[in-house]
Amino acid sequence: MKKKYSILLTVLTALLLLAGCLPPRLESSKKSQQEVNKTAKKMSVEDFFDKVEKANDAIETVHFNMDTDVTSNGHKSQHMTADLGYNSSGDIIERANVVIDETVNGSNRYQEIIGDKNKAQVRSSKDGNWRSATPDGRYTINPSYFNFLKVLYSMEDDLVLKQSGSEYKLTLRSQNVDIVSLFREELNLYVRGISQSELKKDFEVTFDKKTFYLKDFDLQLSYSGNKGKLDLEADGTFSKWNKVKDSQFSVTDVNSDNPDDSGSI
Repeated sequence: MKKKYSILLTVLTALLLLAGCLPPRLESSKKSQQEVNKTAKKMSVEDFFDKVEKANDAIETVHFNMDTDVTSNGHKSQHMTADLGYNSSGDIIERANVVIDETVNGSNRYQEIIGDKNKAQVRSSKDGNWRSATPDGRYTINPSYFNFLKVLYSMEDDLVLKQSGSEYKLTLRSQNVDIVSLFREELNLYVRGISQSELKKDFEVTFDKKTFYLKDFDLQLSYSGNKGKLDLEADGTFSKWNKVKDSQFSVTDVNSDNPDDSGSI
């Protein structure tokens, strides 16, 4: 980290030395950009969230990847990739294409779901047979893009807004934020044996500066003491806003000789 900081200082010094040689037009442009940056730096979290909520109102589909790694008494790792399609209000996931590949203490578990609001197919191994399932018009998949945003909105007073290049970043204002309770449902967070105040927490959320779309998040929780040790990291990335193809949610004909193979999601 120190090396990167040193390089940054060198680059900035070079720019300062050249500033006096800039032609008037470039100098004016430079000042205008500085004013934009100055305004952006003064933007409150409340104002930022107003822009985010407005910009994301038209989102209907999104692609998502998440990697989770937890080490405590045992070890659990999970990779999840998903294409999600929402209703017009963003409250319900009507279409989904989800793969969850999980390893718990050396044992692997796999789940795959593809479907729209009328029909779906699932399987429990990469090369396994598909079975039909009934989505009942909706899917419960966590984290949900819009529910994740709603949790962030509730944290308005707990977050610090920073601008970094082409991105906006949100970080925790203090270690007193009960991140476990806030994201218990969306990230399936449960900590037993220690209080949330004993955890070391690192949390960063990134938004695209131009679109105000949620791009990614990085959550790290850790504890080491007389009660044991815990290390948890969850990294999530969102992309392809409104660019997920309908074919991603297409369901093939599933033939099952056993009617018990079908079920609800």
